[in-house]
Amino acid sequence: MKKALINNNIVIQIEENDFPVAMPLEWVDCSDDCQPGWKIHNNRLVEHTPDELTAMDKDKSETVTRSITVCRDQKLFGGILVDTVSVQTDDLSQQRLMAARIIAKEDPHYVVNWKSENGFVILTSPMIIALADKVRVHVQRCFDAEKTITERHKTSPYPTYEDMKTDFDSYFDTLEK
Repeated sequence: MKKALINNNIVIQIEENDFPVAMPLEWVDCSDDCQPGWKIHNNRLVEHTPDELTAMDKDKSETVTRSITVCRDQKLFGGILVDTVSVQTDDLSQQRLMAARIIAKEDPHYVVNWKSENGFVILTSPMIIALADKVRVHVQRCFDAEKTITERHKTSPYPTYEDMKTDFDSYFDTLEK
């Protein structure tokens, strides 16, 4: 068994054997896994007090909550494939596509050269409208998934980011395209 040097109820040093120290320092027996920074709580050495664990859980929960929005944005800006056209779905691309959709709705003969991830494609009015509608559905799926996963996290917090991400992706995949 090792010895922990204690100052103000906090471990400041670990040694194999104790040696004389001045007050308020004192030695106590400790387990082999004890590290500097551990504390005395209810006459026991602990890595974290219950209050610290509660605060850590709250911080972890808040981190996961923020990460849900990050997951949504990754999906949102990840682009989609519509037929053979790979479409960017970032905010600027959405704006451009919606502007083209407005014109396409007014002019059935409207045609554009649209730059997709896989090069330029010619889009007719019906194609522009269909593409814009698919992007809109994609964006809504991202927000629907964020809402559901956020509600689940409030009810039963995800222990890790990975658990939340897996659930987010699984739920997102179940949403109608």
